[in-house]
Amino acid sequence: MEFETFSVMALGTAFLSTAAATSAYLASPQNWWVSLLLGLTAALLLAFVALKARNRTVFA
Repeated sequence: MEFETFSVMALGTAFLSTAAATSAYLASPQNWWVSLLLGLTAALLLAFVALKARNRTVFA
């Protein structure tokens, strides 16, 4: 899979995870752990894209 395709898919998923985390917290603050898990998912996706981009520019 090309880097551009992968990064668009990962960034879109990270955006949706962030929106879901915000929505989950606003719907029920007692379930803050759901929001935390979704936020961590978004952070991991963003970090993975950043590392792939760094490796791509280092070896280009």
